[in-house]
Amino acid sequence: MAALARKPSGAPAYIELAEKLRSKQGVEAHTGICENVRVEYVRGQDLVAWAQEHPEALERFTKGKSAQDAAREVVELLLRRGLLRRCDHMYKKPPPGKKLAKYPRKLVFFLGPEAGVFAEDSFYSWTYDRPTSPWVYAGAAVAVLGALLVSLFPLAPYSVKVAVLYTSAGLLIAIIGVLVLRAVIAAATWVVAGKTVWVLPNVLADVPLNQLLKPLVEVEASDPSHWGSHPLVRLGVGAALAGVLYVLYAHAPDKGSVAREASKYRDELFDLLNVHKEGYQRLAGNTTEPSAGNTSATAEAAAAEAAGNASADVSGVHSSTSSGKASEADDTQAQSDMPSEEL
Repeated sequence: MAALARKPSGAPAYIELAEKLRSKQGVEAHTGICENVRVEYVRGQDLVAWAQEHPEALERFTKGKSAQDAAREVVELLLRRGLLRRCDHMYKKPPPGKKLAKYPRKLVFFLGPEAGVFAEDSFYSWTYDRPTSPWVYAGAAVAVLGALLVSLFPLAPYSVKVAVLYTSAGLLIAIIGVLVLRAVIAAATWVVAGKTVWVLPNVLADVPLNQLLKPLVEVEASDPSHWGSHPLVRLGVGAALAGVLYVLYAHAPDKGSVAREASKYRDELFDLLNVHKEGYQRLAGNTTEPSAGNTSATAEAAAAEAAGNASADVSGVHSSTSSGKASEADDTQAQSDMPSEEL
């Protein structure tokens, strides 16, 4: 299928209805891949539910009809006008132990006469681009500003550099912590109950940002007939995981070593990113070591002191030589003034 077309021309009333269905107060929509094209789609069940909650929106099109009949008539009208296309799951059967996805990520288009018929258990993808929101331009401007700020990072003040580094490190630790927590909860629930509880199941999925945190928890049931669901297998896996955790705990380094290594890596990261300021002190080894700026200042002071000492030595030599010559001259003058008899 080619790229999605622009909004087709048609009766303004139906275009207005389509925009209302796609608005924030409209039908809940999700994104998926349909024949290598990213589409935005809605469920037939959600269309019927929306028609029941907003009968006034469809009154001008389907007067005196039930919500299901109104939804059927409106959807089939939008199908005929090319605003919607009927879709279905790409994979009709779920994997063993799993349910068919409520909102699949991959779909296929219906072909034939059934493509223009409404069914509550089907999906319907929009065939035209949603009008560009002002937030898109705002996001683009923020992205450009962010790139500019990143390029100016080497020129930023020391406090800004440190704030950016610690904020980034905090976010990274939070992400890793969430992933580890998900894995621990999933493993523990599978070993104990044979069911896997996933916290934030979409956090690693290819979904829009507004769907990353929905749902918060998802329970995945195992196939009882599969050998991996046997209690002895789960017990063995649990014992192996417990053994690994005990070995890691028994050979864990002490707090002092961890603190020293953390300080060392912190210093190396600051050196790599050239995050220094006047009077910067290193943390490695729990001892203060002068930074590059302090080292250069110390070297300059030592060189100045050495030059002063050398100058003083040269002055001393010159003064001693001058005093010696003056003494010889005085002796010669004294000898010339003495009477000849004494000589």
